[in-house]
Amino acid sequence: MKKIIYISILGLFLASCSSQNSQEELVSLRQKQNELKQELTKVNQQIASLEKTNSTSSTKKTNLVKVTTLKPTVFNHFIKAQGSVETDNNIFIPVEMPGVIKKVLVDEGDKVFKGQVLAHIDDVIIKKQLDE
Repeated sequence: MKKIIYISILGLFLASCSSQNSQEELVSLRQKQNELKQELTKVNQQIASLEKTNSTSSTKKTNLVKVTTLKPTVFNHFIKAQGSVETDNNIFIPVEMPGVIKKVLVDEGDKVFKGQVLAHIDDVIIKKQLDE
């Protein structure tokens, strides 16, 4: 019988301790719930303010894309560059007969080929020398 009394007293003691712990736990959970509700209201207020600013900025009429018709115009943009040019082959053209140049058949910078006539020389003096 003593065992039964001890067991029942021990059971009541444990039950009373567990109810205090559960009440304390319940109080702490409610405090956390209140804190989370406060944070939720703050976040909802921030979202509402952001949506309000976005809605006011989107109601403004802005032209994001502009279309214009194209017209032919003069393109007046130039690039100036300085540099030097080196050739692979420098050619010296010896004069076969002296004389005064009457006509030049090529311009500076033109491409020339082997055997092409570049200029006409006044050959009157040479012909007189040959006749003598």
